[in-house]
Amino acid sequence: MDAVSSASGLAPSRFSDREGLVEFAATLAPDKKPQSYGKALDIIFDKFVKDSIVQPTFITNPPREISPLAKASRENPEEAERFELLVAGMEIANAFSELTDPAEQRARFEEQAEEKKKGDEESHPVDMEYVEALEYGLPPTGGEGIGIDRLTMILANRRSIREVILFPLLRPK
Repeated sequence: MDAVSSASGLAPSRFSDREGLVEFAATLAPDKKPQSYGKALDIIFDKFVKDSIVQPTFITNPPREISPLAKASRENPEEAERFELLVAGMEIANAFSELTDPAEQRARFEEQAEEKKKGDEESHPVDMEYVEALEYGLPPTGGEGIGIDRLTMILANRRSIREVILFPLLRPK
């Protein structure tokens, strides 16, 4: 929120008008059709903040709804316990505390499925096998992802990890 507030130039009062912020974000990225406050903040972040980051910078606590596998922050349940390391406008690492509550995970997957029906291509389908695995018990866990794919992004001067992975996910026909 601090990065979005300072880089976008939006008055703090704009962030309390959730519907207005969603409408504003839709003008920035009409192809993404944001339906929610969290998605709107993510679009505004991408538009005003991401490319302006040059030095290694940790961005913390993004909106919970764009982090469906991460635990909610203890300080603010609308945010996720997550960080991203950005360098030269590119995400180099992503880390978060894993959500281990099967009921909460299922609810989040269902929210994502509804967003997918509304046209959000980045939303995930319900993964009942994962929910079932959580029901058997998952201890508190966390993880951080950085690998050859992210380093290849830097070397190939690519902005998206999807452009450099060897086996990209295929869309169903």
